[in-house]
Amino acid sequence: MSSGDDSALQPIRLIRDEQRTLSIGKPDPSNSDSSLSFPLPQVSEIHATITCKNKGFYLTDLGSEHGTWFNDNEGRRYRLPPNFPVRFHPSDAIEFGSDKKAMFRVKVLSTLPYDSARGGEVLQAA
Repeated sequence: MSSGDDSALQPIRLIRDEQRTLSIGKPDPSNSDSSLSFPLPQVSEIHATITCKNKGFYLTDLGSEHGTWFNDNEGRRYRLPPNFPVRFHPSDAIEFGSDKKAMFRVKVLSTLPYDSARGGEVLQAA
């Protein structure tokens, strides 16, 4: 999914599948795998990944230049250390780069039958 002014408002659905990795970075036409792309200057080509382990989601910054950040539900802002998976939770805000143009809030949606059956969680633009 690409992000721009309009598409940043769309949710990003995550599925609890320990075999899948979601890659975050700049658009790469040669790699259409599970990826989320942002054509923004503060997002690195290969910026971060989201993985699932033990029913939790983990965000790993891959040594990006401008960092990967998150705000917890108490309003504290953290920069993720490179190459270290950090678990995120509902109501956390995740930011790729430091300019807040690629920022998402974690929400758990269980009202749709297919989401609860598949263990879906959603990142939505903050």
